[in-house]
Amino acid sequence: MQSFLNLSFASVGPLLHLDEVDKAAEVFHQSEQFYFHIITTQMKDGLWSVDDTARLLFHPMVMIFANALLLVGKHDALVADAVIRWKCLPSELRALLIRQGVGESFLNTFQSINTAKMTNPTETDKFVALASKHIQEANRVLQQSGPEIVTMLSKQSCQQIQQHLEPDQVVLENCMAPLYDTKAHPVPIPPKCIKLSGILVVIQPERETMVKVVDFKKLMPLSQKMHDLLMKEVSLKQAGKPWKHLKEEGNKVAQDILQVLLPEDVQSILTSSRVKCAFFCPDQFISKLPLDLLQFSNKETLGSKCAIAYLSSAKELVRESIVIQMRSTAACASPGELKNTECLIFANPNFDLEQQSSESDVGLWGSLVSLFPSFFSLPSDTKKVEPLPKSEEEAHEVDSILSTAQGGMLTTHLHTGDQATLSAVLHVDSPLLIHLSTHGFSQPQFDYRYSSLWTDTRSGLLLAGANTYLVGRFNRIVEEAGTGELSALAASGMRLENTSLVYLSTCRSS
Repeated sequence: MQSFLNLSFASVGPLLHLDEVDKAAEVFHQSEQFYFHIITTQMKDGLWSVDDTARLLFHPMVMIFANALLLVGKHDALVADAVIRWKCLPSELRALLIRQGVGESFLNTFQSINTAKMTNPTETDKFVALASKHIQEANRVLQQSGPEIVTMLSKQSCQQIQQHLEPDQVVLENCMAPLYDTKAHPVPIPPKCIKLSGILVVIQPERETMVKVVDFKKLMPLSQKMHDLLMKEVSLKQAGKPWKHLKEEGNKVAQDILQVLLPEDVQSILTSSRVKCAFFCPDQFISKLPLDLLQFSNKETLGSKCAIAYLSSAKELVRESIVIQMRSTAACASPGELKNTECLIFANPNFDLEQQSSESDVGLWGSLVSLFPSFFSLPSDTKKVEPLPKSEEEAHEVDSILSTAQGGMLTTHLHTGDQATLSAVLHVDSPLLIHLSTHGFSQPQFDYRYSSLWTDTRSGLLLAGANTYLVGRFNRIVEEAGTGELSALAASGMRLENTSLVYLSTCRSS
């Protein structure tokens, strides 16, 4: 069945290599309908699993984006709608499946991983194997709800996005599109990418949508250079060493990036007085770019011209409308019907939280035993994480602000130090707001061609007791703390159906 699916998806691609633009546009439209029909049919028949979904969606996405590039400047409206529908389709499908209950399966999977880490730390890389214990239930949700969700996503358009924008807002949707040597590989199985190009879609309320081609080949090294310069600048600042020479070099790179990423007519839109907020939807390595810091030739930053809000895709702006449709069919209450006033704040966890010595540990022998993990379990490259006292100050300030907001109607709960545990975070039940201020990390094993819904399990936040696990003091781990690591996989299973905002005051949380 897999080989048939690949052939079905690939066979439509070469049809777009036609001289007649109108015919090419019609073939493009028909191929989209074909892809979505195959996807929904095979989901209904139980031929797709959650673990394979992202990989299987890669083939139609490749052909759609490669062919869309051929129509830029000829059928821009068609190209823009295709980008909206297909970019981040796997992650958007996952987000909506979580709303339908698959998040509980992810949470169960995380708990198994968490237990395995504490009982057998040498097996921490077997994420997919552990996930299979709970994948059956997730696949059932996919089979029941997946076709309906994909059908709803297949009807999204730029016009829907426009209807959700205020007059002073604009959307910048970036999409990385792989191109293939179709002469050497008329049917790209397996796909052989020879270069990357990019599409920029600019959506404005009550204005014609713009489509631009972006030179990703030039942008990639500039993006990496700016990221490296920012990291070096921070390191030198913290060490009290000279850093201003890096600032000057970084400003030049920021100007170069802006010229490649945003054409002049797009820059004019962002600097006009009517635009107050820009929703920036990066793709792949562009997500490393702090758009706020990009500079014009006069050294003014883009962030000084308008507010920048980051989204994975413009689809996030209309996601709730799909959720409401799903809830109406399931007879569920909408968030607006609930009077939720609870606000939770987690900050400055006690990373060294561990169980206190018992009476049996008292004495010289007990003291020596407690030192053994420090000598023998701590790898040479392991670094303990440092406390974040400033984050606790931030938490108290946020607590003070929220306590007086809405006429004092909000209820705040502050969790710091020993109380900022993994258990406390995972047991939240759809509060109005969650504020997390701690260390973040991002180490996903990402493959552009064959990523899966599990690729982000090595990204997350550190909470109380993180050092206790990191240095191998497993006999001292507090049950509520676990490994002290809230992975993205675990977070996807949290009960946040009626939560309006989750704010991550951490590094590496974009």
